[in-house]
Amino acid sequence: MKERPILFSSEMVRAILSGSKTVTRRVIKPQPPHERDFPGSSFGLSRAVADSVEFYTQDQYERLPKHPTDWELIGSVGVARDAGFPRVYRCPYGAVGDRLWVRETWVPTFHGRDCLYKADPGHDDPPFPFKGPWTPSIHMPRWASRITLEITEVRAERLQTITEGDVIREGCPMPILYGTGWFRELWDAINGKRAGCAWADSPWVWVVAFKRVEESR
Repeated sequence: MKERPILFSSEMVRAILSGSKTVTRRVIKPQPPHERDFPGSSFGLSRAVADSVEFYTQDQYERLPKHPTDWELIGSVGVARDAGFPRVYRCPYGAVGDRLWVRETWVPTFHGRDCLYKADPGHDDPPFPFKGPWTPSIHMPRWASRITLEITEVRAERLQTITEGDVIREGCPMPILYGTGWFRELWDAINGKRAGCAWADSPWVWVVAFKRVEESR
């Protein structure tokens, strides 16, 4: 079992704490090549199998030794490789059973290793409202993290193939009212300014499902 950090916004931290968010989608880097850039070729991602094992169809794949987080570029592999694309894509967040410790916006207090977390309510309450500044999540050390997640599934897919059920698992507060539109707006607010990563581009993404595990601090 390996352990890695992962960043979440305060809104998503609240969803994790409430139990409504159990999956996250992250952009695959680099994106697999586009067919339009290589006329006459077609590209996609399929799960890779263990070294020296012949590639099988997806239904046979489950019975083979494998690396669950490795995905193989299919199509005109030689053309893509010559253009600088990797053949095997490995999920940087880990495999089933690995753990992720959450980095969130926070600030240390004057009481040893106690912390305030922006996702928690009450920071504006008298008599001692907190005026900031907050420490960005990227600067959170391991000891300050209060949320640990265990990976239960890893897969790769196009962003726009998300289902209504997964929108709910992404933490949508009112799925009947907001549905996919909520997730589309959230995604574009985080990723929309990066080339090829907006909802309209439907980039390839890692889909990482998880459950929260309790740890003593």
